[in-house]
Amino acid sequence: MRSECVHPVFVHADQVVIRWIFEFEQLDGRRQRFEELAYQRWEGERIVEEQFFYDPAQFKTS
Repeated sequence: MRSECVHPVFVHADQVVIRWIFEFEQLDGRRQRFEELAYQRWEGERIVEEQFFYDPAQFKTS
């Protein structure tokens, strides 16, 4: 698995939105890639709330 944080990261007060790209390589060599947006709410140095958003179409198999 490989992950990449796509910049810029959006920060407003205690709220953060990060775009991630993930790539998985299967045992047979096939690769799967998907993207997510992660919404986080922070208190101090800790994440106290996190929610993930995906486009379900990217998980369809051909």
